[in-house]
Amino acid sequence: MLTSSDDVPEWLKDHTYTISTLWADINNIGIHSIFIKNLTVKQRLVYFYLSVYPYVHTTWEALSLIYMLAYMLQRSRWHHPSMHLSGTELSRLDSDDMPGSTFKSQIPWSQLSFPGKLAQLTTWLTNSTAMCLSTSLSVGIFFLQFLEWWYESDSSAPSLTALPVPSPPKTTNLHGVRPNVCPLCMQIRTNSTVLSVSGYVFCFPCIMSHIGQKHCCPVTGYPANEDHLIKLYEDDT
Repeated sequence: MLTSSDDVPEWLKDHTYTISTLWADINNIGIHSIFIKNLTVKQRLVYFYLSVYPYVHTTWEALSLIYMLAYMLQRSRWHHPSMHLSGTELSRLDSDDMPGSTFKSQIPWSQLSFPGKLAQLTTWLTNSTAMCLSTSLSVGIFFLQFLEWWYESDSSAPSLTALPVPSPPKTTNLHGVRPNVCPLCMQIRTNSTVLSVSGYVFCFPCIMSHIGQKHCCPVTGYPANEDHLIKLYEDDT
């Protein structure tokens, strides 16, 4: 059955249109170019094609749209100009158009002769086998593609054991700093907040401001953000 596409595939037409218009724009080619002196016949034909093709393409696409709309509104027997030019019409297939063997009267099984029963049984077995093979092939291909996707996704997943060992934390100069002092402001902590990526405790305003600007722990340099801040409720007693 013919479809709405022309003899030339749609992608080839689109590429031809794009290349021709781009080439014409780059070289400033128009209908006036064919009248330039000192041109060979081949060059004049190329210039004529490049200057005329966009108009022909636009006209053909507009005509195709008109045919399609007319066919949808049942105003035309053809849905595409190429179908009209070739004299091909699309119509529904009825019983009169089918092969005679398909719609001929069915004879009851009891009235069939032995060769007739054997022929009908052979036909049924052949059709059933073909259908089973087709279904099995489709299911098998789907299953193989699923296994391929499964193993690829499994092999591409990063392994925790394959990750590099992180370097040890940088040494800090916090010796002698009392436990209740913030390492940033070096004052007695207020609103104590621990940074979970390093375990150090700071004043909430100090560490919040530092994380917003540096995005790392001020002591160890580990990457951090606001989600790593945990508020502590200390017992003053």
